[in-house]
Amino acid sequence: MALAQKTEGRSYLNGGTMRIRVSSLAYTPQRFYLDRPSDIAIMEMPPDFWKKLAVVGLQPQADLPAVEEVVKVWGFPQTTLPQLKIGPRVVMATSEMIALNEPLDGGYSGGPVLNMNDALLGMVLRSTDRQSRVVPSAKLVQALADFERKAVPYREPLEIKP
Repeated sequence: MALAQKTEGRSYLNGGTMRIRVSSLAYTPQRFYLDRPSDIAIMEMPPDFWKKLAVVGLQPQADLPAVEEVVKVWGFPQTTLPQLKIGPRVVMATSEMIALNEPLDGGYSGGPVLNMNDALLGMVLRSTDRQSRVVPSAKLVQALADFERKAVPYREPLEIKP
């Protein structure tokens, strides 16, 4: 599983048009897949997009993390430089969801959650005022497999139907 670490960038959806920004350049996805049960959107980007990014290979952890396990979270909270937060603890872990004991700023959404040995536990989905929700890595692996079978060419305007 590969993770693209943005050195500077953001994605945005405006009027049904999606662009992924890296530095001053905007890229349009080639294929798109939305896994509604997991609330994960996956996009295939053009080859020149990857020239601007450092890609890091991550190994998904096969087992769920233990309750009270300390984790590391990568994200971009209010900055274009990646931030590492060490210290959140797992309070619940099921095959459907992992819960962390504290909320994370919005810039961590979509970021990887790692154990202290740098194995991928999952991806930050959302935070409430008291905890954060993480999609387990097994669900990410399944969503990537579904992407290969179900992704459609990206067309504008993008209409996401319920």
